[in-house]
Amino acid sequence: MKNGNGSYELVVSALRLLLKDFPDIFQGAIGVIDPYSNPKEILEFFERERVYNIDLLLPDATYDKPPKDREFNPNLYKNWLIEAFDMWFDSFQNLSVRSFECILQRIIGQNVQSDFLGFGELSYLTIETDGTYHTSDILKITYEDASAMGISLKTNSIEDAISHPKFKEYNKLLAKDNLPGDCKICNVVDICGGGSLPHRYSHINGFNNPTVYCNEMKSLILHAQNRLLREIECEIARSKCE
Repeated sequence: MKNGNGSYELVVSALRLLLKDFPDIFQGAIGVIDPYSNPKEILEFFERERVYNIDLLLPDATYDKPPKDREFNPNLYKNWLIEAFDMWFDSFQNLSVRSFECILQRIIGQNVQSDFLGFGELSYLTIETDGTYHTSDILKITYEDASAMGISLKTNSIEDAISHPKFKEYNKLLAKDNLPGDCKICNVVDICGGGSLPHRYSHINGFNNPTVYCNEMKSLILHAQNRLLREIECEIARSKCE
């Protein structure tokens, strides 16, 4: 909080009140990964509070503003993601962790969309408190007015916004044909899709980079593939014994 005190108790109190009084409108929670946190404790918290639809996102970063502390510990975020995935896969599948589920769905060939991954299309608009239209608000981490369209609710319809050149350009950058060369030859490109678009930015190359979390994404995807394959092999072995 602004005064330096923690907001945990207030947030949890509000969450419990929302779940109690308006359970039908509550859709879930999004959290930003703290690589120094304990994944088990995070998942236990959501389970305890009966928040069953969650997403765990990497902190927003670019090549110009790299992930915090990774320069001192290159495996900081990779290790956290893999530990969290294993904890969820083995013990908390009663929770829907969207990022992990989207990876597994893409591994088996399903066409799913997620801000955690590339491909797909921008399926929402951001409308600021002043009424101006923006593309994804995450794009603001890249450069000044990156998400701004220059139009607002006062003068333009939603149809105008989704046909705006900025909106079309965002979707164009998500397409496989417009990924950087390193992504196109990567063995997990059909799953990763280049990663989250804002995380691909540098002032030198624009968005013509793999995600700044390339190593983390590739390691997590390959790990998830191996876990899924081992699980399938175990299921086949068990069925033969029955």
